[in-house]
Amino acid sequence: MADKIFEYIKGVINDERVLDEINSGEAEDSEDSLNEWFIKRFQPNSIILDKDDYSKALIRSLWIAPNLAALDFRGGRLRDFAQLWTDTARGFLGEIAVQKFIKKNFDFDTHIETRRGKVEEFMPSDLFIIEKGAIKPRISKIKASIKTTKFNGRWLEIPESQFKQSDIFILVKLGISRFHFSSYLKSLQTIKQIFEKGVELKELNDEQIQILSKEIPEWIPIPAYISGFVAKNGLKSPIDSLYFSTPRKRKRDANGIRPISRVEIEGGIGLFSYEAIQEIPEIKALNLPPDTLINIAGIGKEVDGDFYASSGLLKFSKKEWADLIAQL
Repeated sequence: MADKIFEYIKGVINDERVLDEINSGEAEDSEDSLNEWFIKRFQPNSIILDKDDYSKALIRSLWIAPNLAALDFRGGRLRDFAQLWTDTARGFLGEIAVQKFIKKNFDFDTHIETRRGKVEEFMPSDLFIIEKGAIKPRISKIKASIKTTKFNGRWLEIPESQFKQSDIFILVKLGISRFHFSSYLKSLQTIKQIFEKGVELKELNDEQIQILSKEIPEWIPIPAYISGFVAKNGLKSPIDSLYFSTPRKRKRDANGIRPISRVEIEGGIGLFSYEAIQEIPEIKALNLPPDTLINIAGIGKEVDGDFYASSGLLKFSKKEWADLIAQL
């Protein structure tokens, strides 16, 4: 990472693990390319989330989470309430970041819905608009869906069912570490109360408390990078663009050739299904066996028909954002 980028982020985050692979393939791995990416893309599209923002996200998710399904669709496991609470809060943090970004750069007010209801009611859009001088927000003219991931996230991923309902998809990357929730509890003195209970129950002594106090860091602000957006209108269907690699097996076949082991989707935009990808001329030309795996790089999963857009291909310039704001 270029020194100036590292120092900029380091001023906000003191957990170096958050800094790994921060550009997520949006720039080439060279000093010049990273600096250009930082100046033109990362810095102007970043917002700092303070403790009040984090509190709002937790409070909103505490209200919403009991009404949400507890199933983790990726893993097929039931999440306990604490995990559901913090997972939902992360999504609210992304929405708050977009709110602050739009207000800071375009002086345009938006509203985030926090009422309880069925998930299907909120899938089309995360943003409502507040007209200047108006008392109540209105529904935006276009339906904008906001997705949140960590700094090293490479993809904007949208379930096919939601892709059909929304018009615009925005990706926010959070510089959030695994200690943020415990650090927040520490700032509220909640961790101290747990320590006191530990002493009362003879589960902790003073030395252990000192160790734990150092291991749980102080709460720090969260940088949010609004990576960009993609508009469904104008995209070629089902696949707008596709970039891939073809890793090969180590063992050679009878002809001395190392066969292709799988196809790795490195970038692109579209509904990535086996059927759609196999119709791409460059893929057809490979004459792959029908059982060849097609994976999405950086996620570790096979293509599944959902919508994916690599973050490096998202629209991000101020003019593109201004055009989008004008449509809301």
